[in-house]
Amino acid sequence: MDGVCIHLPVFAILAANLFHIPLGLGEIMVLILSVVFASIGTGGIPGGSIFLLFMVLENMGLEPEQTAMVVALAIGINPLLDMFETACNVAGDNIGNYVIARRNGMIEPR
Repeated sequence: MDGVCIHLPVFAILAANLFHIPLGLGEIMVLILSVVFASIGTGGIPGGSIFLLFMVLENMGLEPEQTAMVVALAIGINPLLDMFETACNVAGDNIGNYVIARRNGMIEPR
C-alpha cells in the first residue's frame, strides 16, 4: 500500500500539470482521500494500481480521453514503477514488523 500511495498522486499531479488543471486545497484533499482509500483496496498483484489510477483521475475531473492518455503513459512505465513500489512496500512492512517486535520485547537491543 505504501508504493501505491506514492505512485497514484504522482500521476495525478502529472495529469493536472499536463492539462492545466488548478489544484486548490479542496482538490488536494479529494486527491488525498481518493489515494488513501484506493491504496487500502489495492491487491497484491502486479499492475493492480493501474485500475485505481482511473478512479483517482476521474475524481480530479479529467475527461475520459485525458484519463486514457495518462493511464496509457502509466502502462508504458508500469513494470519499472512496480519494482520500486514493491521495494517501498517491503521496506515499510519490515520496519513496521521491527517496531512492533521491539515494543513487545521480542527483539533484544544489542
